[in-house]
Amino acid sequence: MKSYRNSAEVFAEIGEKPVNAFAISVQGTRQDLATYRSAFPQWVSDHGERGLANWISDRLWANLVSLADSIPDMSVVEKGSLREVLIGINYRFRVKRHDEEGNIASYETPSFLDFVLQEPLEAMLPGLEETRLVAGYEWNKELRAIGAAVISLRDGKENVIWKEQLPEPAGESTGLGHVVTPEQSGPTAPIIDLPREIGEATEEQPEDQ
Repeated sequence: MKSYRNSAEVFAEIGEKPVNAFAISVQGTRQDLATYRSAFPQWVSDHGERGLANWISDRLWANLVSLADSIPDMSVVEKGSLREVLIGINYRFRVKRHDEEGNIASYETPSFLDFVLQEPLEAMLPGLEETRLVAGYEWNKELRAIGAAVISLRDGKENVIWKEQLPEPAGESTGLGHVVTPEQSGPTAPIIDLPREIGEATEEQPEDQ
């Protein structure tokens, strides 16, 4: 019978900082979507499901990359449409939205199907066992809203072994930059600082003797 790493083992081995990075990147992306929706509500409304999913995916990836840069043993790989997170030599992640049951939507390319099919741990060399996981977030389709950050393990696209919700980093700053919506729709007039002395009378200076 095939064995898998359980969630407690995975979280302990990848470490607290990468787990927090996944959670904070989802929190930051949730804030990004709120900013986007506040600034351009019609644009968000006009998005089809695939278009909005792609926008969220780009923001989530950008937020995660900015956090991963400062975490030892955590690296990101981006080659064309391939985006993966590597932690040490034993863990590979892809980042996707989940539904409540842990299902994910993705094109069934040979690369994707190979990624989600786990090799038996017993068949790999000790110390080099690789586990492939999916990090991301739960998506509320009715509200079109980003829910909790999650990590899941599957063996095949539809065979979810486990899905775990990550703690929300409450009270923490995401450390991520966000778009600031201007208060005025048009340009503002320039402000020029002038010396206080301008416009004031000055004392006459005596001529040279």
